[in-house]
This record gives sequence, structure tokens and C-alpha cells, in this order.
Amino acid sequence: GGLDAWGQVAKITADDGTASDYFGGSVSINGDIAIVGADRDDDNGTRSGSAYIFQRDQGGPGAWGQAAKITPGDGAEYDYFGGSVSISGDTAIVGAYGDDDTGSNSGSAYVFQRDQGGASAWGQVTKKPCPLVITARGDGFGVSASISGDTAIVGAIGDDDNGSTSGSAYIFQRDQGGPDAWGQVAKITADDGTASDYFGGSVSISGVTVVVGADRDDDNGSNSGSAYIFQRDEGGLDAWGQVAKITADDGTASDYFGGSVSISGDTVVVGAEGDDDLGFGSGSAYVFRRDQGGPDTWGQVVKITPSDGAANDSFGISVSISGDTVVVGADRDDDNGDESGSAYLFQRDQGGPGAWGQLAEIYASDGADFDRFGRSVAISGDTAVIGAHHDDDNGDSSGSAYVFHRDQGGPDAWGQVAKITADDGAAWDRFGESAAISGDRAIVGAQDDDDFGPNSGSAYVFRRDQGGLDAWGQFAKITAADGASQDYFGISVSISGDTALVGAYGDDDLDPGSGSAYVFIISDWLFGDGFESGDTSAWSVTVP
Repeated sequence: GGLDAWGQVAKITADDGTASDYFGGSVSINGDIAIVGADRDDDNGTRSGSAYIFQRDQGGPGAWGQAAKITPGDGAEYDYFGGSVSISGDTAIVGAYGDDDTGSNSGSAYVFQRDQGGASAWGQVTKKPCPLVITARGDGFGVSASISGDTAIVGAIGDDDNGSTSGSAYIFQRDQGGPDAWGQVAKITADDGTASDYFGGSVSISGVTVVVGADRDDDNGSNSGSAYIFQRDEGGLDAWGQVAKITADDGTASDYFGGSVSISGDTVVVGAEGDDDLGFGSGSAYVFRRDQGGPDTWGQVVKITPSDGAANDSFGISVSISGDTVVVGADRDDDNGDESGSAYLFQRDQGGPGAWGQLAEIYASDGADFDRFGRSVAISGDTAVIGAHHDDDNGDSSGSAYVFHRDQGGPDAWGQVAKITADDGAAWDRFGESAAISGDRAIVGAQDDDDFGPNSGSAYVFRRDQGGLDAWGQFAKITAADGASQDYFGISVSISGDTALVGAYGDDDLDPGSGSAYVFIISDWLFGDGFESGDTSAWSVTVP
């Protein structure tokens, strides 16, 4: 049709097409192969759905002939198989957002491979059900969450086992109850728990050890706070028994010690945002170590405060540790304007053997009043992610997060490499309320996103090099398959390798505000368990 013209070369239809099949509702192409969805085809029942593969030169040079029709092995009515399709090389994925394997309209995705079942055949190789949902009867379940390998822990601050809002936490294990199932293996509470302790408000896991914060515990005064350490096999095989309760050596009323916790190996860091050492509400953090003070004891190693701390900074509102490096958020610090926020990096042996000295204070390159940079922090190796949930780039309190890297800007400097926001960010989403990182993947929560109603919530996955070297581009948006108003999905997030955990403490499955948590599997070529389940438009994704 001319230089740079785009002319039609073919019209394709299904060989067996009939009325109301909705052939063409989703399409994808890779090289000489195209796939087309027909999610209302009736081969396996009303609107069970199907998809069709077309090949260039199938039927003659330049022709695009049908090479295969694919349907799922377990297709059923109203599955809407074909609602989304994508293809890369010899592999195709087809979404079925109405599939009911893990609940009504929970959805699933199917993977097909060329030559599976014969030359040029397109056979099903796997089915990926919707994200697994973890629930427990306990107010606010999901307010905190952490995952390490095949084990997850979820906090429930409103649980009443030891009195009103004494709190609890639940531990889940992969393959407990069946392959890839996440079954509950333990419920843990404080040995000395009492009403209004808020045990479970913060949780963290590393291997076979978990730490749980109870920032309203009163051992050192009203709301002075504490944290508890539990170990697998303590008290019996696969039992999770309490091995220590830790408090600040200088704890006082309203310190809120335990409002944030993080563990890496044998080291725990605990935030106390209400501590007053450098002024009212200036905040602090404490480092504890296993075997400090004797075998299997967890003793305080150091108390850390920022070099320029001041009243109302809330240093310790968030903490994270990876190896010998700690990052602490101070989301009300005023260096870039009122409550613009900052974060601080500390390193073991910085300033002498066993010392935990300050390496750097970091800010947003575009920080402004009330951004609250530092509301969430996460670190993995040499990369840190800092949330600023009141940043206004996409509207009031739409939120953002920033990625920093060690040695960016000089040896041991921590320089900003990216600012990340949601592709569809909007006012009051509060993107950055929670953040987590594992290697080259980061996840950021937006608990007030409104896709399924006011404050239903969402979370976003980002990858290093997505969109360019160190670009940290958005890879996917994930939501709950059964998301609803006031679920606050994304209030807590955690990631370990290819598995992400997202809390929704307002979910109502068992009771109003009982809460739930969701497990997603993330893959670099297939976001299998992590499509935006329940959001039909989101099933139309392209394999990266």
C-alpha cells in the first residue's frame, strides 16, 4: 500500500465460528503465530470459551490459516476461557476468568505448548489457578505479612485470645494440605499476652525464625511495646514456640517499640517511633542478636538514632534489614519540607567492630511537604525501596516509591536510581503504604486503590531492567479475585523469590473485618498466579 503504509493482509475467523462466540475479544501475536480468544464459545458448555492459533503461510504464502483450536482439559460453562490470551515463541497462555477452582469466578490461566501431543499440536502443559487465599477468623488478619521461602506469617492484631485486641499471628506453609496449597501450621500468641497489646501489628520471618511486634505492650509503661521471637521445632517437631521476648533496655511509656520489626539471619531490628531521646516523638531503633548475652538468648546490641534526629521525626516508623545493612524510615522528618520524610542506612562495624554506624541519610530527589517518604522501607542486598504514600504526582496522596542503590554516586553512597509510581495511579491511592523487595523484584502496596470499590486496594510488581537498564518498570498490577470495598488489599506486602504475599485486613470473608491474605506466584515469562484476578480487563496482558 506504499512506504510506511499499514495495509490489511488478512481477515481471520474461526473455522467453526457461530453466533455470540465473541471471537476476537482478545488477541496476541509473536512472529508468525497469532492467538485469538473466543470466550463465549460453547464447546464445553455455555460460554465455556476457546482460543484459536493461526500461522502465517498456513494454507499458502502470506495466508494466515487456522493451525489449532484449543480448549482446556477441564472446561466448564461460564469459564470464559479465552478472555485473555498471550503468546511468546512456542508457548501460549489463555485466561479463564470465570473458572471456579478456588472459589466462584476465582479464575485461572492455562499454558499450552507447540508440539505438545504431536508435531504442530498445541497441547495443555499446565493450569495456573487464581492466587491462593489465606484466611483466619481474627479481626485485622493481614495487617502485617512476611514470607521467607515456603513459609509465611500473617498478623491479626484484633484477635482476642488473650483479651480484646491482644493479637495473634498465623504461620502457613507451602504444600501443607496438598501440592502448592498454603495450609496453616501454627497460630502463635505471646506467652504473657494481655488485652490491647496489638501483638501481630508487625511481623517478619527469616528461615525458621519469626519476630512479632506488640507495640502496645505495657512492660515498661503504657504502650512502651515489645517484640517476641519464635522458632520452628521449639516445643516439638514443626511446632513454633516462643524463645524470647525482647524489650528496649531504656524503654518508657509511649515508645511504641515493636511498631516495626525485621529479621535477617541472627539479627533483629525493632523500631520505636515514639522514643523521645532527640525530642518528643523523634524515634529510635534497636538491634538485637542471637547469642548476645549467652547461647540462644536474644540480647540488645545497640540502639540507633539518626545523626540529625529531631522532635516528631518518627524515626523507626519502618525498618528493614538485609545482612549487615539496616534501613530505617523517618516519614515526618522535615529536611525537604514539613513531613517530607527521609530514611537512614546503618551498617554493622561502621565506626568500629560491632558498632552499627550511620552510612547515609537519603531523601527523594523531588521531595516536598507531606510526602511522608519513609513510611515504608525495604532492603535486599545493595538495593533499597522507600515508600512515600502521600506523594502527589498522580493526584493528592496518590503515592510513590523510590529505588536506591549502594555505590550509586560513589563508594558506599546510596543514590536514587528510580522513582516508581503506579501506571494507573490516582488521588488517595496511597501507593507506597507498604513495600518489599527480593533481588530484582519489588512489590508496592496501594491499600486505598478503588478498582473494586472504595479502598478495595491493590499492589504493583516492579522489575529491575523492566523498560531499560535499572529502569524498575511496572511488570504487573495485582488485585484480589474477590476484592471489595474497604478490604485494604495491599496494607501489607512481602516477597521472597517468585512468591508474593499481600494482606487485606479489611476483608469480610469470615466476619466484618476478619481479614485475609493472598499468595501470588510471579514468573519472568508468565505472571501465572498473579494476574489481576477478578478484573476481566486485566486478563489481557502480554508476556514480557
